[in-house]
Amino acid sequence: MNKLHKVGLTALAGSLAAFSAYAGEVTVNGGAEMTHVRKHADTGTGNPLGLKKALTFNYSGELDNGWTWSGNTAMLDSATSDLFGGITSAGLAFTMGDMGTLKVGQSQNSALGSIDDVMPTAWEETWNGQATIMARVNNATYGTHIDYNSADLGSGTTIGLTWNPDANSTSSGGGAVNAGAGHSWDAAIKTSLGVDGLTLGGGYGEQERATEDANVGGYKHDAWEATWYAKYAMGPFTVGYQQTGEDSGIGSVSGVDYYEADMWGVSFAVNDDLSISYGNSSSTKNFNNQATADIEIDIDAINISYSMGAASIRYQSSDGANAGYTTGSNYDHQELNIALSF
Repeated sequence: MNKLHKVGLTALAGSLAAFSAYAGEVTVNGGAEMTHVRKHADTGTGNPLGLKKALTFNYSGELDNGWTWSGNTAMLDSATSDLFGGITSAGLAFTMGDMGTLKVGQSQNSALGSIDDVMPTAWEETWNGQATIMARVNNATYGTHIDYNSADLGSGTTIGLTWNPDANSTSSGGGAVNAGAGHSWDAAIKTSLGVDGLTLGGGYGEQERATEDANVGGYKHDAWEATWYAKYAMGPFTVGYQQTGEDSGIGSVSGVDYYEADMWGVSFAVNDDLSISYGNSSSTKNFNNQATADIEIDIDAINISYSMGAASIRYQSSDGANAGYTTGSNYDHQELNIALSF
């Protein structure tokens, strides 16, 4: 363990012990990433060098009835400062044995958001670093929400449920209201059907929308989103395929009717330290006005990752056609990433 890390935790543990014997355990992990990024010439690269920093505080304990609790608070780079920009996400969970886990999460993935793209990759998703991230299923993720995750129900089957009473509201103390979006919920399931190497999953969710006249730009119905996927691992190879769809409920003639996407990937573990992968993602933006041509983003990406204990060297090269759902716009992304963690 890092000496500074050990000294800090020893002092913290001593302080906590003065308050209660049930204070639990506190640990800190984090890291730094040195990056070199090159973009398509038409976008303007700026300084290709970057340095990302992150810290996560983890805390846990046990209740008298045998249940356990755990929490985490993450701090990442600020968009406007080279120093840490404050808390970016947090969560507090109670694990209730065979009854599963109940959690309150803030700006963390929902049940459906956690499977928005689970295709095999040596490092990042295909759309990482693109000018505009393709539409994905994650409505209930934003803001503060309640999550339930079951224990294994048999044959490697688990379910997850999420309820967000006011999507996009992020007040830590509660009581904040976000105009324009109501409550969101989603559900997801994962199973192996008892087959070694197989993973199947999927989910569905909805978000309440204000009911207005669709002819003047309002919503015609609540938003919905869904996805399913299949992955199979055989020795060092893993292959996967996934489909998603989402409808924001927008009713204006010039608005988007729905998005649909297909993703696939294959990864190969050369050895315990080296992995490579190739993947493709395509997402189609369909408009309400049939006279407006649909637009399809198509992204290909290669990932390579090599680990050396606490250090990792990762590389990604991706090529996006019709980037940002703009016909004829191409966007290339190449990133060399060296990460150190503790």
